[in-house]
Amino acid sequence: MDSILFSNVSTAIQRTANLTGGAVRGLPGGNVIEGLKGINSFNSELAEAQKEFNQGRAQSSLQRVRQMEMTFNGISGRWNSMVGSIIASARQGKVNLSLQKLNEVKNAQAKMQQLTGPVNKTFRDLISALDHAVSNEGHASDGETMSDDDAQSPSSGTSEDPNQTTDENSSTASVPTPPETPDPNLLERFAEKYQYGPKLKIEAGADRKARIRPKIESGQFYFMNGIDPPGVVRVREVQRQSIVIYDSRHAAEASIDAAELKRLLNAGIWLLEPK
Repeated sequence: MDSILFSNVSTAIQRTANLTGGAVRGLPGGNVIEGLKGINSFNSELAEAQKEFNQGRAQSSLQRVRQMEMTFNGISGRWNSMVGSIIASARQGKVNLSLQKLNEVKNAQAKMQQLTGPVNKTFRDLISALDHAVSNEGHASDGETMSDDDAQSPSSGTSEDPNQTTDENSSTASVPTPPETPDPNLLERFAEKYQYGPKLKIEAGADRKARIRPKIESGQFYFMNGIDPPGVVRVREVQRQSIVIYDSRHAAEASIDAAELKRLLNAGIWLLEPK
């Protein structure tokens, strides 16, 4: 794996520290719109992740990078929420903001989207490469054999599809009885056009391999009861040993590995269907 993938993430993240054209000041409540804060530790974390990979600990490196991606998505999500709130308040007349200043805020929002886009892409590239490295190592973690619990999680074994597991003991019997359909109000804005469909579960096929049914597919909307807070996400990509989801509430992407997907399945995942 090319080590430049680590430096690409670092470079992209550091660029989000400053907005092109400078910060937006003079806003109600003393708010200042500037670059992302709290990203200084990413360089050292990436260095540790690269060190772990070079030492043959690809699984540990992958876990560290996934956590970093989630942390960054949280930081950018809070920034987007703050800026979006200012724009919404101005449009609703709740705050006194000149048209010129409102345009400055909108421009800052667009500039940040241009900066965070490359971060999301470089994270996906790095995680995909680490996923592949882990698979080639036989899914070893820190030089040890994968535990029995991990072996039973969705997408473990030699499968390239997170919808499949090679361990027949991961059949439906290992999944708790599905709870009642969640409150439709939890669908929020999606409730107008979508309704709860089937609950995802693990079933054993004729080949004695356990698979997630209905199959997780890119482009579909799902309600995940196990995320905080529970809500609707869209699956952007089904990768080897993981899936990439997009949470519109935080305007952020996140990767979900096999262990986390297993936990979310137990908590409850429902496919959304058009009304």
